[in-house]
Amino acid sequence: MATHPALGARNRSSFVASTYNQAQLEDSKRAIQQRYPSFAKQLFAFLERDESTICWANNWSNQLSALRVSPSNAIKNQFGIVGEIPILIATYDGKTSLQPRALRHFNTSKELRSGDSADKDIAILVASDRAAGRFTKDRRRFAYPILTIYAEDLATNCYSNRSLRSEIAALMRSANHFDYSNEIRQPADFFGRTDDVEALARLASEGQSVGIFGLRRAGKTSLMYRVREELDRRGIASIYVQLNTLVDATGLREELVRATAKTLQSKKGRVPGNSEMLNHDFTIRSCESTARRWIYEMDALLDQIDADMVVMLDETDRANEESIDIGGASSDERRSMHQVLQQLRGLIQIRNERGKRNLSFLAAGVAASIFTNAIRFGKDNQLFGFASARPLGPMSREEMRTMVRVLGKRSGLKFDAHNIFDSLLDEYGGHPHLTRQACARVAESVQAKPDTDVPYRVRLDDLESVYSATAENSPLYATAQTFRSFELWYPKEAAAVREAIEHGQPAEIALITHAIDFGICDGEGNVRQRALVRALSRGVG
Repeated sequence: MATHPALGARNRSSFVASTYNQAQLEDSKRAIQQRYPSFAKQLFAFLERDESTICWANNWSNQLSALRVSPSNAIKNQFGIVGEIPILIATYDGKTSLQPRALRHFNTSKELRSGDSADKDIAILVASDRAAGRFTKDRRRFAYPILTIYAEDLATNCYSNRSLRSEIAALMRSANHFDYSNEIRQPADFFGRTDDVEALARLASEGQSVGIFGLRRAGKTSLMYRVREELDRRGIASIYVQLNTLVDATGLREELVRATAKTLQSKKGRVPGNSEMLNHDFTIRSCESTARRWIYEMDALLDQIDADMVVMLDETDRANEESIDIGGASSDERRSMHQVLQQLRGLIQIRNERGKRNLSFLAAGVAASIFTNAIRFGKDNQLFGFASARPLGPMSREEMRTMVRVLGKRSGLKFDAHNIFDSLLDEYGGHPHLTRQACARVAESVQAKPDTDVPYRVRLDDLESVYSATAENSPLYATAQTFRSFELWYPKEAAAVREAIEHGQPAEIALITHAIDFGICDGEGNVRQRALVRALSRGVG
């Protein structure tokens, strides 16, 4: 059968393009071999030993080079690696130590992880510096596994009998990516909350102040970091201040000025000549008139920044009246913190009245009463109604499922049965930290057994053994502690939840509005967390 002329032309064009791209690839590989003559050939052999193929290569400046490898079908099927594996070569000829900032290329370069074709859950680093492994295992920097290969080991043929497949298996067994107790700052480790991120970024871009409130460890701080990234993408400046790390109201005022000054410094601005709180290098200096001056200082800095600004205030419970669980802060300390936030509200109003660039805040805490109660500390609450209060509920089943599957993939575990996800949702009601903690305990148990397959297919009985544990590091204990925190802020609602558990009946909906918003109960008054029923019934925590 004759080929249609147009189709034949397209085929010839595709063949020419493919031939040209292959020639470019071979040229780039030769250039890398010339740059790294002691180990490049061994690296290429290792990467392609099990039928994986190098599909892209490039020599960068500053003694950096990049590759991408298309994994073999065996690797794809075993580990679920569907994209190309990004590789960064950062050896510096062995003359200098590895600079951690060089590793940022993994996340920022479209030729590595940021590219559409790259797999987001694994990367490879080739380095001379033996300290490189310490950097790549730092979860604050990297939320995904990085296989570290040392140039000296390649040059001395240590990888001559190793395969990429076996090294990936060992890598997946070496880290528990569920077990991370700090706030999440890396996009690769943030899951779900798409609607929340979009809504908060939109409100902030419109100059509206918002407070997000939810259970302890529900992901409020992580959400703030994610919103901050989105604001930056939209050209909106932001500063982040965590109230529970500050000693007193003076510290809060100084931190607001310092963080704003840091933003100005990043824009190559200058410290105002009449500043009484800042040194010329943008550091804070002691000032007896801080309580009076800070508003003027911040106002002058904002004028120079000349951009919409969002002040992110985390742990606002530190400035709330009935703040019981914040480390013993006195009522006077809390009142003083609250006064600073009221002064910030005044600055926002003044700048809006003058037609200046938008200034707003995004606050986060457990209790919404800082914005929803008309009286605080026995006086009119000037924050009342100033910010809209937005509850942070639980993850949806699909969000939870994605989080568990991806983190499981990075940890050498396979979560693929529907009953596994149903069980996790029933047990923890979509609470992200409690879910992660349970899966982390499964990963610990599996990784302690060197003879298990990689990835290990998680079974329901693996989870049930975690559910039954009652030690202080158990998810059951953490569930009880999360409820205790809720109970301190909402004692009447907590009492209604306890009564519902005790009698095995739904709670009265009108009595548990926050418990419903935060995901402790569903819209019909039933407790959503089976773990909470277990914990309170057994007196755990």
